Amino acid sequence: CGEIYNIYLRPTKQKGVCDTCQSSLIQRADDEEETVAKRLDAYEKMTAPLIEYYQEHGRLITVDGEREVGQVFCDIRSAIES
Repeated sequence: CGEIYNIYLRPTKQKGVCDTCQSSLIQRADDEEETVAKRLDAYEKMTAPLIEYYQEHGRLITVDGEREVGQVFCDIRSAIES
């Protein structure tokens, strides 16, 4: 039926069963703990050093992605155009 659940923030009433249509639930392979652990490891090895490098060279621009979408877009656009 398209319902989305989260084992931490929005669990189902009955484990593995959709609250809406009572069908069996599946977990996407990219959401499994092992996959997430690999992603975090790759981030620590490959991305985090780049952040430090660009920050040290005054080339890192950060944008607060927690704000309204239009404002985030304007900030990104402004950073690209400057």
